[in-house]
Amino acid sequence: MIGFHMTVGYCSGYLTDMSDEDQWEQLVKSARNVANDYPELFSEYIHHFGFPLSVLDTEHRSPEAFALVYLNNGGLTILKDKQEIMILASASGDSRKAKESIALAVCQLTMFDCAKLGITVNLVTA
Repeated sequence: MIGFHMTVGYCSGYLTDMSDEDQWEQLVKSARNVANDYPELFSEYIHHFGFPLSVLDTEHRSPEAFALVYLNNGGLTILKDKQEIMILASASGDSRKAKESIALAVCQLTMFDCAKLGITVNLVTA
């Protein structure tokens, strides 16, 4: 299993007048928006990271359907007490590759969205 962990960056805020709490709330908002904006997410990033079409089946007929199930069933977790967003990718083979490609896309688009507002984001994989 691999975990992608996003937090507000150290010394974030020099480019914005937002408080630490406001930056955290914006990070959460950005991650949720990205996770729900499937057309942009997939058209620009998922295939770039190598989403394997072999994982699609009668239940998950498209990458969008796969991501919806994955992100809404524990893939994307907001840890309010730690002010951390966690995306876990488990399994093996093509299923793991699919989850990792979705996680990477969510992280990159979230970081880009926050950067436009002057918020830096730490990304740690573990």
